[in-house]
Amino acid sequence: MNLISRFFAPCDDYIEQTEKFEWYERRRVLLVALVATISTIIFALIESIIREINAPMIVTAENNWGGQIRRILWAAGNVGLVFYLVWKNKQGLASLGIQRRGLVKSLVVGGAIWIIPAIIYNSPDIELRSFGEVFGHMGTPGFVAFAFATIVFANLFLERLLFTSFIGSRLYGIMRSPKFSIFITAIFCALLHLVVPIISAIINDAPFRFSLGSFVNHAWLHFLIHWVHAKFNNIAGPMLLHFLLGYGNRFFV
Repeated sequence: MNLISRFFAPCDDYIEQTEKFEWYERRRVLLVALVATISTIIFALIESIIREINAPMIVTAENNWGGQIRRILWAAGNVGLVFYLVWKNKQGLASLGIQRRGLVKSLVVGGAIWIIPAIIYNSPDIELRSFGEVFGHMGTPGFVAFAFATIVFANLFLERLLFTSFIGSRLYGIMRSPKFSIFITAIFCALLHLVVPIISAIINDAPFRFSLGSFVNHAWLHFLIHWVHAKFNNIAGPMLLHFLLGYGNRFFV
């Protein structure tokens, strides 16, 4: 096995879980991908319309409880679909990477991928900000706690469960190629990130500007996330890496 093959080779537990996926998983992968795409479009459309209606008013993060609740409901629907399909096929939570096996290694590697370069880049003058300094501006402590819980559930858990644990692992089970399954899943996630700005541009009658750099960046970051999942078959590491990629830089001054 050459160096590239070793790099992409998933862990034994990941291979064992994906070997259980039969040919009909293709239909379920397409179903989940389609539902995720349509629900994201609908959610982005609703949020854009609400934002346009509220444009004349000053709407702060603190009084945006409705937005947080809508995100939770949207996420719950998608999470429920994944859990239903897994339960119906009697695959178990381990097929989604929700297990104790590989937990510590997944967290260590997922965190190190971001933390080590961040420390090198920000050294020698590193000053860390507290949680309150990063998120406190959002409003009262109660709202900050609720908003952070929404981030964990609707962003970190949902996206990694949907795209990494379900679609990504089942694509590997179908294709038997870690390189192509990770690449296709990363591209799909990067494409989904275009939905919100496109709809926002349409609603606001503004031109949409495609950024190749931003697209490639999203694809690369999701590539890393899916790679961590395949290496340890645990959802915790990808969730931590996702959080650090999205919010980690805010903790550095």
